[in-house]
Amino acid sequence: MKITDYHDFSYRGSSKEHRNKLNIGDIYLNAATCHKCNYFIRSRNRHDFVTCSCGNISVDGGSAYIKRVGVAVTDASYTDHIELYTDADKESLN
Repeated sequence: MKITDYHDFSYRGSSKEHRNKLNIGDIYLNAATCHKCNYFIRSRNRHDFVTCSCGNISVDGGSAYIKRVGVAVTDASYTDHIELYTDADKESLN
């Protein structure tokens, strides 16, 4: 089964109006890297619950919300990779 990836329909600088038409939230990148198995995992849509290879950390929420679940979910067990669509707007001002 192919998971619909919101990156297929929007780009980093997509406007809020464009994203609203497609039911895409405000989160551009919802991902994490596990420190135990070094896997990079990314939730590609609201219903895409992804777990690393060792089962230490899971990512959920796609562009809608940020959720982390795991065996020992602490700041030391994984690195978050979160980017909002508004972050691209801020960078263009610099």
